[in-house]
Amino acid sequence: PTAFNAFLSRQGLGAMRATADERGMARISHHLGAASAPPAGETAEQERRRAHEGLRIFLAAPPNTTTPRTSALFLEKLWKGQLLSPASTRYLLDLMEAQTVPHRLRDGVPAGARLADKTGTSGIDGWTASWNDMGVISWPDGHAVVVAAYLSDTKAPQAERDLLLADLARAVARSLHPEPAAPAAAP
Repeated sequence: PTAFNAFLSRQGLGAMRATADERGMARISHHLGAASAPPAGETAEQERRRAHEGLRIFLAAPPNTTTPRTSALFLEKLWKGQLLSPASTRYLLDLMEAQTVPHRLRDGVPAGARLADKTGTSGIDGWTASWNDMGVISWPDGHAVVVAAYLSDTKAPQAERDLLLADLARAVARSLHPEPAAPAAAP
């Protein structure tokens, strides 16, 4: 994390910080402390309470943080080839574009456009700590737009969260790259 955070800072992305890898994030959000597994003999109710406490702790002091603005700046710099070598940039964007589940923003991307995105998810028992998606919508004409959407601490149903992000992508695409008007029918 130290080297990664220093790199981000040098790129003007200091508001994006990482202090835990995926394993560390799971230990926090599952309230495991230094353990890598739940306590032996734990009941389902004890597991549920432990996970809820972990989610509360996670929301109070998330180990990895950013802002939508910094995420958008990160994606803009990545898209413009300002963060990585050309080969690494293309590789990462191809990976992001090949990711097709979950849908979120992807469901609002118009036909003919492409999306290179990265989602983030955490939660338990209908309580969502994070439901995120950030990406670059691009069109064959070379036009591209960055979208970063973050939902946190919500109990909204998954379908509602997905629809909100899809609607956001649809609205952004429509306002920044409107579809050409269909020709008027002859009288």
